[in-house]
Amino acid sequence: DQADAGLARDAPLADPRAWETGGRAERVAYLTALRGRDPVVARELLAAGWSRESAEERAQLLAALSHGLSVADEEFLEAALDDRAAGVRATARDLLARLPESAFRQRAAARATVLLRLRSAGTRKWLEVSLPDDVPGPELGRDGISNSPPVAGIGAGAWLLTQLIAATPLGEWGRWFGDRKSVV
Repeated sequence: DQADAGLARDAPLADPRAWETGGRAERVAYLTALRGRDPVVARELLAAGWSRESAEERAQLLAALSHGLSVADEEFLEAALDDRAAGVRATARDLLARLPESAFRQRAAARATVLLRLRSAGTRKWLEVSLPDDVPGPELGRDGISNSPPVAGIGAGAWLLTQLIAATPLGEWGRWFGDRKSVV
């Protein structure tokens, strides 16, 4: 959010020792303020100590990259998709989904375009949906798509379709179906 980035940029940069010795909240605040001033330096600082952080700290610190998020963060965020902690992977997916040209968004869009087709006959239009045939493999799991429906009564294909549709960025729908006014 631009307002948050402006606040972080204008906030006084805390004592750099907060990064080394501060509690979690102080470290997140320091990284957020640094991110507002110099996003590259902040990301590099986070990357330098990444392996020493706990899973919970990695997720919270990674969320600080939302301030000043740019395509320059994509490589680091893609690597975070392989983190052993589910919270870190979820945060990385959320941030990657915000980057308009990210490979993550492109993968999600490519998966959905295979399953959805806008059909028309005269003035009548409808959406044709195909259930996916594939069983999710590691590449889908990495992007947060699972093969285990959360509750009984949802078939594997329907669950996979639901996740693939949900992972597709909203802006893609307007682009595919031609209604640019609905693009978010």
